[in-house]
Amino acid sequence: MAGIPFGPFALTRIDKTIQDPVWEAAKSEKQKVQPSEYDPTGQWPNQPHIELWTTELHFCAPVFSQADELPQFPVEGEGAITLITFLCGPQARGTVRLSSNDTTSKPIIDHAYLENDLDVAVLAEGCRIGDEVLMKGRGTKDIIAGLWPKTLSHPKNLDDWKKHVRAFANTCYHPSGTCKMAPNSDPMGVVDNRLRVRNVAGLRIADVSILPLVNNGHTQAPAYAIGEKVAHMILEDATIRS
Repeated sequence: MAGIPFGPFALTRIDKTIQDPVWEAAKSEKQKVQPSEYDPTGQWPNQPHIELWTTELHFCAPVFSQADELPQFPVEGEGAITLITFLCGPQARGTVRLSSNDTTSKPIIDHAYLENDLDVAVLAEGCRIGDEVLMKGRGTKDIIAGLWPKTLSHPKNLDDWKKHVRAFANTCYHPSGTCKMAPNSDPMGVVDNRLRVRNVAGLRIADVSILPLVNNGHTQAPAYAIGEKVAHMILEDATIRS
C-alpha cells in the first residue's frame, strides 16, 4: 500500500448511532430467524459495518467518481481530500445471465447496487459518521469547510445522506460469487468443495467468484487464501494419482 495515496483506515459499527425505520424493521425481521448475536446485516458484534479511509482528491476523481461529480479542482491556496466510505457485507445480490446462445456474446450483468434499502441506510449512516469526524473532530474541524465542490449542499440528516449516497456512490471493484462453491443439492452451485466445476473434467476455479457470499471486507486476502488452498488440492490429487 506504500505506493498508493491512501491515508489511515478505520473500521466502525453503526448500530449504536443509526436511527432509521429501515434498520429497525430489518432488525425485527432478522431476530425471527437468527440468534440475537446477529444484527440486521448478519454481522457478529465484533464485525464492522463500515470502513473509512482518506485519499487525495486527484486520485479518486478519475477512478471512483462519476464524470460530472467533480467539475472543478481546488485553486491555489485551497485543498481537498476524499473520504471513502466502504460498505462491509452488502445485502444486495446481483445476477449474471446469458444474453444469447452465442458464446461470443457478452453476458448481462446486474450488480444490483443500492437496490437494498438496508445497504443504503447503513452506507448513509457511515457517510454521516465520517462527515461528523471531519467536521467536528480535533485537528480537522478548523480546516475543513464542507463538501467539495462548494456548490454542493451539506446533508443535514440521514435522509439527506441517503440522497447523497444514491447520487454519488460508486463501486469498489470487488465483484465475487458468480461461480459459488456449494453442495450438489444447490442448483446455483458451480464448484464443489475442491473447487472442481460440476460436470466438467479437469477444470477448477480458484478466485473470489467461488465465494457463496462476499466476505465482510476487501477480497484481496480471501483471493490469496483460495489460491493457496487450491494449490495444495492440486498437489494432493496429483500425489494420489501417482
